[in-house]
Amino acid sequence: FDSVEPYLEYPDKGAFILCRTSNKGGDDFQMLNCGGRPLYHVVAEKVEQWNTTGQLGLVIGGTYPKELASVRALTPELNFLVPGIGDINACVQSGMNAQKTGMVINSSRAVLYASSGEDFKEKAREVAMQTRDAINAARGL
Repeated sequence: FDSVEPYLEYPDKGAFILCRTSNKGGDDFQMLNCGGRPLYHVVAEKVEQWNTTGQLGLVIGGTYPKELASVRALTPELNFLVPGIGDINACVQSGMNAQKTGMVINSSRAVLYASSGEDFKEKAREVAMQTRDAINAARGL
């Protein structure tokens, strides 16, 4: 907590704490058994306890929807920063809160690699809008 506490001194700011990443190397620590639970669950519960001001959130990769859903069950109101979507519908359904919000989803690769030609700006915009529309459809909007 002493590493996070200084950030809470700024009421108009927030911080996202790394919880569960989707890269294979993340398993080396995040899946460690901590009393019958993976370490990333312990991290999620700690951040939930520390979030007395509503300024904290969790970084959770969206490519493992079951794990995303398990963290949402532990932390129903925390906001999630979700790098890597995977299956958009499964990601959103697993990670959104009861208000159908609670996620900041990053889809940088899809936008970055939309085109390598002169039409990059238009293609990147198309991909970004398609992603937005797919996210909203998964939210039921």
